[in-house]
Amino acid sequence: MAYTIKNKNGSIALFHGRRVTALDTLAEVKDLDREKKEFTIVASNSAKDRMGDIIETKGIDTTDYLTNPIIQAFHDYRRAPVGTCVRLWKEVRAGVGRLMARVRLHDFSEEARLLWNLYSNKIMRGASIGFSNLASEPLDKSDDDDEGAVVLGGRRFKKILLLEISLVPLPAAAGALSEIKGYVREGRLDIPRRYLVGLDGHEAGDDEVIHLI
Repeated sequence: MAYTIKNKNGSIALFHGRRVTALDTLAEVKDLDREKKEFTIVASNSAKDRMGDIIETKGIDTTDYLTNPIIQAFHDYRRAPVGTCVRLWKEVRAGVGRLMARVRLHDFSEEARLLWNLYSNKIMRGASIGFSNLASEPLDKSDDDDEGAVVLGGRRFKKILLLEISLVPLPAAAGALSEIKGYVREGRLDIPRRYLVGLDGHEAGDDEVIHLI
């Protein structure tokens, strides 16, 4: 699902003065290099996600991003980057466009070291791009749901400006996505931990939350 990044106080987060939309991908962590602390992930793909949104890979403008290809944690722009993208490329696999990123995490902070351990051991596999929407259109409406209400489809993002790539936890179950989308639409940032792949593998109680930013 595509969502708007917000600060802890509920205000819209800006990245170099631009409002940021984000869309998450459950990534496959590949080609680990433990000496360099590098791995490859799918930062974005052109397949329809489970909430119906599509980003056309060919329409991703990476020009600005490549002038400063940093890797953020959790779209939190108040914190220092945790690494860099040392290579970024587009490819097509089985008819699906993919934006691939070769990530190198630094060793300057406890957070970066924690993320390396989590990704290198494939405990976390989420990637998310922060982007500025340049051209998009709604997808077709779907069939009525069981209660007779018209269900709106997602959006097709035809042209976007890539602003940053973040490492993120992702929803652990498909059934949780609709509720999480509701939280985001309401501007609520505290998401129940049970719906997310946590940073520490912690068994979550019903009242525990993760703050998005």
